[in-house]
Amino acid sequence: MSFGLPRVEAQILTYPFGQVALQQGRAIAVMIASDPTYVGPNGTKLGMAETDLRAALHKGGHRQGHLDAYDVIAGDVTTRTKDLYDETDNVMYELAAANANDPEAPYSIISINLADAAGFDFLQAVTSAKVGGLYPDQRIENFVSEPWHT
Repeated sequence: MSFGLPRVEAQILTYPFGQVALQQGRAIAVMIASDPTYVGPNGTKLGMAETDLRAALHKGGHRQGHLDAYDVIAGDVTTRTKDLYDETDNVMYELAAANANDPEAPYSIISINLADAAGFDFLQAVTSAKVGGLYPDQRIENFVSEPWHT
């Protein structure tokens, strides 16, 4: 399936484990979203709690990146989401809160995205498009982006 956004074009291939984004025939991002046996960098896994993710990242030495936090609203469903970009290991961890109505609900990993620089640009362009209102069936509220490091 072809996918286009302002500044970014990609082809999305779907596999049992998730998706692969291609640009000019080259993989720029691999999104692991449905393989419970996959073990990512620093021992990360789908379903891992945010506290365990942060502990794993701290064990792995100095890393840096940024964290985007926001609410995705699609129809009457709200999902509290965090995208943690680890620019040291070229990974974006997507996390979601267990209960969108509970501000204290814990977050856990729902996808592990392995990406090069073009892949990070692609992932950020998707979020920016949602923030900008490009998708009429989804909107983002309460968007905050901040740097992080271990």
